[in-house]
Amino acid sequence: MPVDVSFGIERAAYYLPEKKDDVFQWGEKTKTDPVIIHQIRENGCLYYREAMEETSIFDMSSYAIAKLFAANDIDPCSIDLIIYTHTLPYSFPAMPLSLIQMIKTAFDLKKARGLAIGEQACGSIYLMLRLIRNQMSLDTTLNRVLCITADKVLGEEYRNLGNRALTSDGASAFIVTRNAKHNVIRSVVASFDARYYGGIAADSKLLNWRDQNYCMILCKLINQAIERSGLDRDAFSKLLPSNFQLPHMRQITRLLKMAPEILFSENMESKGHAYNADTAINLVDFAENANHLGSNVISYGSGSSGCFAAMTLENLSRFN
Repeated sequence: MPVDVSFGIERAAYYLPEKKDDVFQWGEKTKTDPVIIHQIRENGCLYYREAMEETSIFDMSSYAIAKLFAANDIDPCSIDLIIYTHTLPYSFPAMPLSLIQMIKTAFDLKKARGLAIGEQACGSIYLMLRLIRNQMSLDTTLNRVLCITADKVLGEEYRNLGNRALTSDGASAFIVTRNAKHNVIRSVVASFDARYYGGIAADSKLLNWRDQNYCMILCKLINQAIERSGLDRDAFSKLLPSNFQLPHMRQITRLLKMAPEILFSENMESKGHAYNADTAINLVDFAENANHLGSNVISYGSGSSGCFAAMTLENLSRFN
């Protein structure tokens, strides 16, 4: 019989390449219409990170994991499960190679089982957390999970998401633990729309519908996440969005009737949109400020395959 589970993000780290360009440099390099460049800038994006051509998905994942392990003195034998997720359809090595097996070998994770999910694009990280909660409720021996995300753009002309953002290459790694005392995940909620199978670009009418309803859908999910958390609405001090389209972030905040300063939007301009890694990037950066320790926060995101998701975390602590 399933059991109630308390779990949280014990430790987290992320990797972004050192090479940092801006939207104007990208526009010159790709010969993009200046109107699009202006729209991207108006939507909040200025800088993005680009990995070297020879840097692989395995390399980026390893950099994030190494940073996580080095900062926290983690025993590899304590990891019961590895889960990898990504957004881009080519963000894994070609068969017969297995990214999870490569990571297990590189970091001596002999005990860990492994699996990968990626069907919900940038919403996959929230599904990963739901999966962990469900697995922990069924398997009482599952106590520590290493979660990894990584994506790399192949072809600079594909780095922009329409006029909404510029994407950064990057990776994140974090450890989810049963009975965590800090960064406790109080709720994870998600919504799926099967019409978007194959991505939002598959049908221009669906893309328009999504853009028109994006803020309302996420507002509803965030309210559900707050309600299911068991905490008062006023207990949350920060809203951590996916680093994607600043006007939408602000509109969601207004619809929630929250003060503008509750929005954590700094990383949108400075780091771009790093797909699933946005969640860890924002959590790690926000928690670095000593004034934020002990806070309760809300994180949300969406995927191009019709997934919208939100989660609440209690008692924030530094992740490294």
